[in-house]
Parts: sequence; structure tokens; C-alpha cells
Amino acid sequence: MTWTAWSPLRKPWAAAMVRYGVQEQHYGPVASALFMTLKQELGDDFTPEVKCAWTETYLLLAGVMKDAGAKANKAA
Repeated sequence: MTWTAWSPLRKPWAAAMVRYGVQEQHYGPVASALFMTLKQELGDDFTPEVKCAWTETYLLLAGVMKDAGAKANKAA
């Protein structure tokens, strides 16, 4: 599934992030916790390729959410 297929979800997700009080500086610690958890749970299966795929995915989603959240904050 491509990100375009997820596109309709951006506004509701962003609105939820704003309601929950998520701010741009929260994304770094969330990424750290995510990657620590993946490494612990996947063990040897957390290969450089898997880490790269998760990194690209997280950066894409976090970037979209930060942008959408900034727009939602401006509109509020």
C-alpha cells in the first residue's frame, strides 16, 4: 500500500495529535522508544535493512504528521 492510499487519514490523524497535545519535539523520543522496542523484540531479526525500512517509514509518517499538525494548529 502506498502513502497515497493513506492520504485521507492525514487530517483525522493530525487532528487527533493536536487534541492529544502532541508537539514537534515529541517525535524524537517516540522514535527512540520505537527503535529500542523493535531492537529488543526482534533481536537478530532487526537487521540493517529492517532498521532502514522502519526509519524511512517513521520519518515519512512523522513528517506528514508534523506538517498536518502545524496546519491544524494554524487553523484552530
